[in-house]
Formats: sequence, C-alpha cells, structure tokens
Amino acid sequence: MHLVSAVAASLALALLRPAGMRDGYQKGVIWYLVLLLAMPGFGLPGICLFLLPGLFFPKPREETLWRDVPVPELPFRPVQVGSRPSYGEGGLASVIASANDPERRLHAVLAARQMNDKLAIPLLQEALKDPVDDVRLFAYSVLDSKENRINERIAALLSEIEQAEDQDRARMHYALAQEYWELAFLGLASGDVLEHALEQAEYHATRAAELGWAGSDVEFLIGRIQLRKGDLDAAEKTFRDSILKGALESAVLPYLAEIAFEKRHFRAVRAMLYRLNNVCDDHPPIPAVVQAWGVEA
Repeated sequence: MHLVSAVAASLALALLRPAGMRDGYQKGVIWYLVLLLAMPGFGLPGICLFLLPGLFFPKPREETLWRDVPVPELPFRPVQVGSRPSYGEGGLASVIASANDPERRLHAVLAARQMNDKLAIPLLQEALKDPVDDVRLFAYSVLDSKENRINERIAALLSEIEQAEDQDRARMHYALAQEYWELAFLGLASGDVLEHALEQAEYHATRAAELGWAGSDVEFLIGRIQLRKGDLDAAEKTFRDSILKGALESAVLPYLAEIAFEKRHFRAVRAMLYRLNNVCDDHPPIPAVVQAWGVEA
C-alpha cells in the first residue's frame, strides 16, 4: 500500500514542479519516489511544506560582483585613460614580440608612436624583425620619419650658423650638439653613422663652450658624449668640471659611478653611490643600483 501511494504521489509531485523544471520528468518521479519511500509518513508533508515552496519561490540571486569586459584595443592616438595608460612599454613589447595576430602587432606599432621616443624606438626596432611585411614596413617608416625630423633640424641649423653672430652661433652649436647627440642617444644611428654623430656632437658642444655658451649643461653634454665614445678619462674630467660649474651632483654622480665601474675601481663606485645617496637625502635617482651595492644612509 505504501509503495502504491508513493508512486502515485511521485507522479503527481513531478507534474507540480515549476514549468522550467519539467524537462526531466522521469528523473523527477524517481527522485520523489526515493524520498517518499525513505521517509514513510513524513515524506509527503515535508515535500509539500518545504520543498515545493522553495521551488516556486526561490531565494533571489545576489547581484554578481564581477563582470566580463573585452580586452581594450591598443590606442591609435593619445586618449584620456586616467593616470595610467592601458598598455605600457612592457605590454607593447610583449605584443610585438609574442602576439600571434599580425593585426595586434601592427596596432602595437601604431600605439608606440605615442610614446616617448626613448621608449618607443627600441620597440619599433624590434618590430623591424617581424615576419609580416606590413608590420615591418610601418615600423621602418616611423623610425625613418623620426630620423628625418632630426636631420632636417640639423640641416636648418647648419645653413644658418655661418651668418649668425657669435652669441647666436654659440646657441646654434649647442643646439646642433643636442641634435647629433639625440641620434646616438635614441639609437637611431649605428656603425659609422653613430661614430659620425658622436664626433659631430662633441665638436659642436666644444665650439659652443669656446664661443661662450654659459652654464654647466654644455660640459655635462660633452661628458655624456665622451662616455658614449668610451673615452673614460676625458669623460670623468669633464663631468667633474661640470660639477664645479654648477651641475647638479645628483645628475652627474651616476655617470661618475659608471666610469669608476668601467675602470673596475669598485671602491670608487661605492663612494660615488654613497655620496649620491647623501646628496639626494636617501632618495637617489637609481635606488635599485644604490641598494645592490649595499649603500645605506
């Protein structure tokens, strides 16, 4: 008798379920039958009082605390995206080097145009190795346009410098030195072109100093050029002279530490970094290097 009533009740309860749950009718019948047989006398009242109301009036779902968002596209032009950009240098470098989609690599090259030249040029040079012609040629065109702009400024200054007064010539020589140095500093020149750019940068910076260009910045520039050429002794002397003429020690001391390291004068390296740490009130511009050498306040 109990079995017959349990089967009848199971068939009825399976039909009483909400419309959205009636697809598995046979499974529902079996589930109710097992429940009723396991709890004779209490199964049916329990299902009617507790289970069915829960099926018809379920507890409201809590609002989802997260949502899926699409990956942002690489920017084609400067956009306002808050205090930090969507893609930094590392993100673009990863896309250019590793992305399988050529379209994404091309977008990365487009985005690199909006970055500081010192950060963008290594990325563009990496894109020159891309197997896809469109990516490679576009990167080349961007690099070529940057180099052409510098060369155009150099040509304009050279055409004007001979007719200028001495004070203007000093300024123009200094501007030429900066332009030639930028070719080397940004990595736009290599091989013989790099050597020529460094020679011209040093020549024009020296001429600016001879013509009375005031300030320590010209000595500081000459020191950087000499260091890039590998003339360590001359660079060290020039950097020290620039400090005497008012250059910030916080700007010059890292280069003096680099020269000492190249000469394998490691005690001098530590001394320079200790001095740098003191000059900068324990906030040096190269904290990782200072910490690596164990320099503390």
